[in-house]
Amino acid sequence: MGSGSCGGARGELQILRILVTNDDGIASKGISVLASAIASEYDDVFIVAPQGDKSGAGAAIGPLLHHGNIISFEKCQLDGLSHLDAFSIDGTPALAVILALLGAFGEPPDLVLSGINPGSNTGKSVMHSGTVGAALTASSFGIRGIAVSLSAGRPHNWQSAASIGVRVIQRVSQLPNGIAVNLNVPNLPLDEIKDIRSAKLAPFGGLRTQVVEKQQGKLNVELQSTSTETAGEGTDVALLRQGFATITVLSGLRVTDSAEFTNSL
Repeated sequence: MGSGSCGGARGELQILRILVTNDDGIASKGISVLASAIASEYDDVFIVAPQGDKSGAGAAIGPLLHHGNIISFEKCQLDGLSHLDAFSIDGTPALAVILALLGAFGEPPDLVLSGINPGSNTGKSVMHSGTVGAALTASSFGIRGIAVSLSAGRPHNWQSAASIGVRVIQRVSQLPNGIAVNLNVPNLPLDEIKDIRSAKLAPFGGLRTQVVEKQQGKLNVELQSTSTETAGEGTDVALLRQGFATITVLSGLRVTDSAEFTNSL
């Protein structure tokens, strides 16, 4: 991991300021554990998160912002984190990132961490995740973002996800700016997690939505587990179930050559 001090951190990554956010709301346990772990290693950490649960928001910012619109926010004091500036906003995690990057809560961050989400964010369904959406929003602004999720189960092994999250920060400087990292951690004690593996996105998340009944203008939907065989070998879903923490690097919006398509019009 390296040692010594650089840029206010006791690690390899030269970071001046870190934003911690989530999609479960400012009062969730996961964000407090993550912020505490990060603040024990880095000097300038602050929190901006939704007032309440915004799960499934993806990278949405909510209603269109027009000239003169007011976004409500409140300064908070989180248990055990009175030394950190913390703010809740009436908005989504992506909006929290945007406002922080615009300097609404002091100097803009150099890195965004989103989580810890209670439940994995895997497969191509990550596009719907507010946790991942915050990291992708950071990447769209040209900085690095990290989404941290802990697979489902009780009790929650929050510290496992937080500890691995710190390790990922210390290595993320090897990646280009404008990259989002999706980290999923098995809900196990840290010493029972096998390793950290690079993973492909599964075709689906660990859970898939199924329509089980349709009648009189109403749809009854259920979440059903995706089989490991359907997920595919080497994917985030499969490796997570095998006891590995998984890393998937996301490049966000990508433009491909459209000349052939355009010329055919």
